[in-house]
Amino acid sequence: MKAAVFRLNQIIRMFCDCITMGGNMLLDIGPREDGTIDKRQEDILLGLGEWIRTHEEAVYGTLEGIHTRYYLGGSAVSKDRKTLYLFVYDNPKESVCLKGLSNKINKITVLHSGKELTHEIHGGVPWFNIPGTTWIHMTPEDTHENVTVLKLELDGELDMYGGSGAVVTHN
Repeated sequence: MKAAVFRLNQIIRMFCDCITMGGNMLLDIGPREDGTIDKRQEDILLGLGEWIRTHEEAVYGTLEGIHTRYYLGGSAVSKDRKTLYLFVYDNPKESVCLKGLSNKINKITVLHSGKELTHEIHGGVPWFNIPGTTWIHMTPEDTHENVTVLKLELDGELDMYGGSGAVVTHN
């Protein structure tokens, strides 16, 4: 069987997927007979290490993220559940969409640059405590070359809407 050849972006994405599901990732890197490591494998390990150092607060000590029904990407939550980290795998065309967040967002930053982002909320039914859709304004210029991490500092512990909607009888 032919060995799979991975690129750095693929490894980082797989790593983020493991974090999203509350798991760990084991890379199968083996030395040659003379004890050296293949240059391609070395480059991937060094690149992954660089990405982790830049985004360590979203990696170490975090918990499994939110379901993909809320965000179509990876995520992690801080142990105190007051910070949500969103992994943005691709360049956004307009904004990043997050559904079902019941918390007020105090601040959103791009983890690798520290740039603060704005957001707006559309829709929702406040009198039934049904949250709207959060649109985080992010441009391709805000992205990391591999995977971008957005840090959402929340007002209180993470609270995602778990219902299936409600009939609006009064308007």
